[in-house]
Amino acid sequence: MVPGGSSHMKHLERMLKVAACAAVLVMSHLDVGAQTLAITQPGPTNAGRNDLIVLPSGLPFLVTQESGVVRAVTCADAVCTSVTSSNAVANLTASRLRVALGADGLPVISISILNNGLRFVKCQNLACSLSSTSILEPGNLGTTDHSLVIPPDGRPVLAYFDGTAGDLKYVRCGDTACVSGNQFSILDSAGSVGRAPAMSLVGGLPQIAYNVDGVSLRLALCTTLDCTSATFKALAAENASHIAAMTARDGSALVAYMADTTSTDSLKIAKCSNALCATVAVTTIDQLPGTSLGIGVRITAGRDGLPVLSYLDATAGSIKLARCTRADCTNSTLTTVQAPTPSLLSNGAANGLAISAAGTPVLAYSQGGKLTIHSCNTRSCQ
Repeated sequence: MVPGGSSHMKHLERMLKVAACAAVLVMSHLDVGAQTLAITQPGPTNAGRNDLIVLPSGLPFLVTQESGVVRAVTCADAVCTSVTSSNAVANLTASRLRVALGADGLPVISISILNNGLRFVKCQNLACSLSSTSILEPGNLGTTDHSLVIPPDGRPVLAYFDGTAGDLKYVRCGDTACVSGNQFSILDSAGSVGRAPAMSLVGGLPQIAYNVDGVSLRLALCTTLDCTSATFKALAAENASHIAAMTARDGSALVAYMADTTSTDSLKIAKCSNALCATVAVTTIDQLPGTSLGIGVRITAGRDGLPVLSYLDATAGSIKLARCTRADCTNSTLTTVQAPTPSLLSNGAANGLAISAAGTPVLAYSQGGKLTIHSCNTRSCQ
């Protein structure tokens, strides 16, 4: 044996192990795994209104609109090749569906109904085969939609548009199921305000972005969780017809919106400089000649905290995904994740967006009258 050979071999083995670990670490930060994208249609017919979350188990949970029925659908695996349960939670037709994970780890569902108010469904098990329903607003809200957020105390808060009165309204639930003690307020009523509300929690308090008179985008900064008072900030002098919001890594509001014009539509980001939104920077993410770019925009934080957006380009008939590579979205990667025959996509196709247990986007949309689940294999869906 060569003198010192045993120690030399051990040293070499340690070096190889370190190199292997470093390679794994590097590969874990890259978009790897180029393979066929998983696009499935797990069964339910669909009217173009969906939302989804990924449960702590890693399984997608969806809320979807069938003909006259809102259903809760639990996938059997991470790419939803089939479903383990499909349960009716409401016999009605929704104009907006939202789903979130409650403080108890069980899903909650909120439902806007054209000309018939706002409902809240509290699932009593993971499959939502048992649930309770609360009527938050029984009256005629006209053309309405809403946003749903669950604060750390577990009491849901909702911002919603009263299309009949032209007001932005707000409710903080008195308990986790919104059964009693609900507190209502009118946040803004000057003109026709509140369409397409989108809400995020900034410093633990709600901030709500919404359309003002069809000509501008405004942010309401609630001073308490009850939001009986708020300050207001102008974000952009544009008709924001579709809006989504999240909290950026620096703790400020980040608002995605479709800038709707007569000739060219754009998908843009309005980024506040701090929690009080002292200044605003607007960045164009995508822009094309024609109309209907940015319909149904959704935004969420990737595993790295950077924004991920999904949206519909109705002119081209495609579902797109934007992955921001900077916190303010001044740089981003755009991917066309689905481009079937344009007529196959519902006009509100880009309805659901979540991040899988693997850190990659999962989308839900309507294609050919079917609920479609699109599971990406990389963080940019490429």
